[in-house]
Amino acid sequence: MSTAIPVDQLINSVQPLTNAALTDKTVNGTGLFDELMTAFSAHLTTQLEKGRISGSDYATVYLGGVQACMANAIQYLTARDQAYAQVLATAAQIEATQAQTALAAQDLILKQTEQSIQLVNLDITREQLEISKVDLQLKQAQLPLVDAQVNQANAQIALTKAQTTDATTKTPLEAALLTSQKTQVDAQTSKLSHDVTLVDAQVQVANSQVSTANSQIALNTQQTALMKEKIETERGQTLDSRTDGTAISGIVASQKALQTGQTNAFLRDAEQKAAKILMDTWVTRKTVDDGVEVPTNIDTSYINTVMQNLFSKAGVA
Repeated sequence: MSTAIPVDQLINSVQPLTNAALTDKTVNGTGLFDELMTAFSAHLTTQLEKGRISGSDYATVYLGGVQACMANAIQYLTARDQAYAQVLATAAQIEATQAQTALAAQDLILKQTEQSIQLVNLDITREQLEISKVDLQLKQAQLPLVDAQVNQANAQIALTKAQTTDATTKTPLEAALLTSQKTQVDAQTSKLSHDVTLVDAQVQVANSQVSTANSQIALNTQQTALMKEKIETERGQTLDSRTDGTAISGIVASQKALQTGQTNAFLRDAEQKAAKILMDTWVTRKTVDDGVEVPTNIDTSYINTVMQNLFSKAGVA
């Protein structure tokens, strides 16, 4: 993740333009015009004392110097005020970009939490499926026992019928006992038939639950895959790689490259405006005093180097 730009320091590094910055309305004051006039007056006095300027030309030279100092001071301060406004705009854009980055980071954490919840739900569904399968196996295992009980009941019924057929030769007490046994066997048979029907219904329900659970697992798997891809997309807003370590690509990578380029462009623009302010200051000093030396970084060799780099990057060299 990129380091946050100290916007407050950037804003505090410049100050808005005030009247006092131009002049404090006194000779040898602290305003820019006052300071230029102090330097100009000193140079003019030196030239007058050396006889390079005659007394008759003094007023003309002085008036021209005053006008030049005032014009250059106003031009410098205006440029500085414009640079201040540009710095404020750049700072606002940087703050907005940083806020979007922080929001994207928070959203990424939220997406990761949602994914964890989805994975937990998937595990719960799988456990429920296993329980349903075990329950189905238990019911299927009970079917042979129920069949055996039905067969036993049928055999008992056959035996009872055989005994009932010969009931006329039995005593009244034995006949009543056989009739009671037949009634009990019929009730048991009815109950066993009902149990078989119930078990069959439970098996069908269990099969349906297993089918539903399988469908839910498939859906959860798809949702998890989609959630993971969404997290990769959100991760790409704040990081330069996916969770597997590979570099991000596609639209997200293009947007990040564009935002990085815009941020760098804002900073380079601010740097160029600051450099222009310094150059304007030097030009103003050079206008007042021809003896001001040329800065090392703007002599002919450095200018040639800068221009050669510009031509090379533009593809014309």
